[in-house]
Amino acid sequence: LETIRASFPDHAIIAEESHDGNGFNITDQPTWFVDPIDGTNNFVHGFPMSCVSIGFWIEKKPVVAVVLNPILDELFTAVAGEGAFLNGKKFLLRRTKRSAPPRFSPNLATIERPKAWMRCFNEFDNCF
Repeated sequence: LETIRASFPDHAIIAEESHDGNGFNITDQPTWFVDPIDGTNNFVHGFPMSCVSIGFWIEKKPVVAVVLNPILDELFTAVAGEGAFLNGKKFLLRRTKRSAPPRFSPNLATIERPKAWMRCFNEFDNCF
């Protein structure tokens, strides 16, 4: 978080560990979403379903998302207009009608991994 603040002092940062419990105020300002250990309980107990999750939005729209599980050596990335990738290989996302905007999902890694991550990237891709 210190590196982001130093490099982009005008950007907002929303991080699960710094959340005050009163909700998030997302504005048009460039905003970073960071969960340094998504799936903390899994991480603490040595279960390999935890990851680092980072997203970047501009004007309330997702631009970039990165989810890294260093234990399983899986790197999910998505870039607006360019699609989603797993370890550098593009994968196709199923288009669905969205009834609600995508949401930042703490504890994503604690859910059934493939379904949850695919759902996350489906939602991300549907924003563009």
